[in-house]
Amino acid sequence: MCLNSGYQSWALGDFEKSSEYWENVDNIPGVDASTTDIGGSYFGGIHAFFGYNLPNAHTVGLTAGYEHFFGGPFEHTANDGILIMDTKLDISAHAFPVGLFYRMPVRKNLFVKLEGGVDFFSSTIDYDFTMEDEGVVTFDRGEFKDKGTGYHLSLGAEYRIHKNIALTFDAGYGFADWNDFRGSLVDQDGVKNDMLLIMEEDEDGILGETIAHGLAGEPLGPGARPVEIDFSGLRFYVGLNFYITGENGSSAK
Repeated sequence: MCLNSGYQSWALGDFEKSSEYWENVDNIPGVDASTTDIGGSYFGGIHAFFGYNLPNAHTVGLTAGYEHFFGGPFEHTANDGILIMDTKLDISAHAFPVGLFYRMPVRKNLFVKLEGGVDFFSSTIDYDFTMEDEGVVTFDRGEFKDKGTGYHLSLGAEYRIHKNIALTFDAGYGFADWNDFRGSLVDQDGVKNDMLLIMEEDEDGILGETIAHGLAGEPLGPGARPVEIDFSGLRFYVGLNFYITGENGSSAK
């Protein structure tokens, strides 16, 4: 068994485009706008390994686990003195990775490990949109969800600090992409609607590139499409392994 934590860089796709748009809005005379910088995500998890010991201390095996990624919150605001808009999006995700690994010794108590596999992801975006127009406040609040499959590949090192305990350090790359965030939003009148998280784009710059919401099942307007989030990026892990060795040469951790 392995307890680990780490950090993942990410592009975030449309989140990054929207942030760049609001940075440009701030340059418009008479408009005060701000946006949250796009960063990475810290995560923590637990993994179970079952390996078979080969000659010369080499090991091959299977791995499965759970990882939780902590994202946002991201916020975009704009105020032209009459109209005030504020959008908060708090993204988080969890994954169930399944894969294969190979471990080989390089010196006493030090091993190199290669791992690759499939990640079964589920992501949630808590959504809060508020608009104030000449003192009249309207809002939409709720959450959007999407799920899908990703992939990962990593290379790492293990250092045995005890017969059954090892420190682990891994670096790798994960691939994941989502583009169908659906959910329900409740407005200021208590009305609940099924919604789709969308990206509004326009080549003439009228809509810019901003994240919004549209009624699920309804035709999207000009320049609108489902939001796409690219969760691919570098991953760095630090963890602690605990081993249980069987009499038949197999090992679990």
